[in-house]
Amino acid sequence: MTGRTRAGAAVAASVAVSGLLAVGAAAVAARSAGRADSGTIYAATTHTSGGYAFAAGQGTDKLFGPIAITYRIKAIPAGTTGTLTLTIKPVIEYTATGSILGSATATLTLGPNGAEAISNGKFSLTHGVGALRGHTIKGTFTGTGNTTANMLVIHSKSTYK
Repeated sequence: MTGRTRAGAAVAASVAVSGLLAVGAAAVAARSAGRADSGTIYAATTHTSGGYAFAAGQGTDKLFGPIAITYRIKAIPAGTTGTLTLTIKPVIEYTATGSILGSATATLTLGPNGAEAISNGKFSLTHGVGALRGHTIKGTFTGTGNTTANMLVIHSKSTYK
């Protein structure tokens, strides 16, 4: 190779590497910005054990399609009214390609029919497996329910990264 050919090859390689770095940087920027997501879950208590209520639900998600969740909260004695702050741990979301685990908090308003409103809900799912490994889903949620009928409807808005 002549000096001129080597210089041309070096310039071409430099342009190609710069292009790859630019694409890589754009992908990193896109991932760090996250994607808006939302969904609705219909959940019910499945059983109580050891002072906890275990619940499961299914619903739909804008990014993942059909999903399911499970979670655990401290059992609430029958007849309790007023507002309670809930710590919900663990929360697990299951999708067709993986699952992700985390925790949540919320304010629960209890009335004569049990859970009537869920407000100030915040969740952070950070431990993924399958296609969700290395990703996070963080967001907020609200809901309505009737624990006498054992049904909660939960609406969420989140960012998937």
